[in-house]
Amino acid sequence: MKTKYLHVAEATAFDPEGSFIGGVPVVPSNVETPICQLCSSRQTFFMRIKFPEGHLWQGHGLSVFYCVDCEDPDHLIPKIYASRTPKTKGINGTKIPSGRLIDDQINFSFLIDAGQLNFQQNRPPRIQLATLTGSRRKRGAQVSFVKPRWEMGDEAPAGYGNEPLFFLFDFAPFTFQRAENAPPQINWDWWKECQAPSSEPTYSLFVQNHLYFFGTVSPSNEIYCLVQVPGG
Repeated sequence: MKTKYLHVAEATAFDPEGSFIGGVPVVPSNVETPICQLCSSRQTFFMRIKFPEGHLWQGHGLSVFYCVDCEDPDHLIPKIYASRTPKTKGINGTKIPSGRLIDDQINFSFLIDAGQLNFQQNRPPRIQLATLTGSRRKRGAQVSFVKPRWEMGDEAPAGYGNEPLFFLFDFAPFTFQRAENAPPQINWDWWKECQAPSSEPTYSLFVQNHLYFFGTVSPSNEIYCLVQVPGG
């Protein structure tokens, strides 16, 4: 692959067919903005990642949505699957039952496109726009297409149903800047055991963990996102 990594750049270099963070919500053609199954609000657009030439999923892109209008302590991150067999206890080498990766998308959504995009100009952005530009430089990269930059050791899954899972990319911890006039993110208050608006001018995705994305050989919305705590 010529493009091995993505770096955050100025929004002035924005490519509407490329990779970017925030801005106007973008979905595949003929697809509506996903709805949170917990609070019935429209999910917030966080980013689109375009898979580079030479990648298993080249010619496609992934839009990531997440609900910032509610937060439930049981849905802070995507479900993590662990093997329960006597020989393979733990997360590494887990086989995920078929169908689960769509069912698990309750307050978040992974939408694959083949380049035909619908920018929803009638919906104001909630996250400030930032461009992700391709590079072969690893240092400081926001995204790696080459191999997982594990924080806590290799926890790669083995398969999904009867299909193998392949590493797609990882996304380093990132603070998403809230757009002007966008509402605050709703967080879970562990002391009061209730939801409360954040006082920060930012949004976080999956508690700002390091994210690792895996998929089958054919592009699909059935994507497994594994999280690891930074520096863990």
